Amino acid sequence: MLVLCLQSAVAQAISKTDYTRAVSFMWDNINNKKAFQLSINPNWFSDSTGFWYNHFSQDEKLFYKVTFKPLKKYLLFDHEQLAAKLGEQLKESVNPKAGAVRQLSTLGKKDYEYASYYGWSDIMEGEGGERPKRFTANWSGDSKWIETSICDLRYGRKMYLLDWSVDTLYRARLLSYL
Repeated sequence: MLVLCLQSAVAQAISKTDYTRAVSFMWDNINNKKAFQLSINPNWFSDSTGFWYNHFSQDEKLFYKVTFKPLKKYLLFDHEQLAAKLGEQLKESVNPKAGAVRQLSTLGKKDYEYASYYGWSDIMEGEGGERPKRFTANWSGDSKWIETSICDLRYGRKMYLLDWSVDTLYRARLLSYL
């Protein structure tokens, strides 16, 4: 009996290689990194005349605009032209197919979040619930600057609510917000 218990314990040991391989199959490590165009997330125009979306491929990331009247799909902007303009400003060569991410600030801290906002609908479930992640940034009217906001929650305290509206639970749900 002892041999069988030891054998099953050894058989279930997971190596670092097994773990790394398993992590590689997680959605965030596959979507638009190993497999492309698994889903399209349209971003609707506020006047409902169309939408824009990202098109990912192994070599590049493109932005397309679709209009309904007339029904047409075209590139949202010219990557070559944008790379040339950025190169002029930065005084260096910019590859139009390299969508490098650059950190704009290092001043953010826990609960002092850049490009975030807080809404009254950000209700969290339970005592340890976390606020939904938010991100918002806009171009200025002249397209020269990025406009965003800072959400300062450093001195905020959670307020707790009991939700008795769910009849099937026979007890209240604990909700909170900042």
